[in-house]
Amino acid sequence: MRFDELPPVAYVEGLKSGRIWEVPAMVCQLDDVYDQALGDALSHRKSLAMLRSVAEDYQHEAQREQHP
Repeated sequence: MRFDELPPVAYVEGLKSGRIWEVPAMVCQLDDVYDQALGDALSHRKSLAMLRSVAEDYQHEAQREQHP
């Protein structure tokens, strides 16, 4: 999180935990990791297309199992 008059902080959460990091070196490292994760992600449009394709494949397979 970035603020106008304060140094940035990072928030990281897991399944049952969350933590705010204020140490500048850690905030920088976490920012880099977040950027890498976003860089590997598909675009919104491509993500939806992939999900639709997987759902269609799943549906076709389920239909094949019901009617061999």
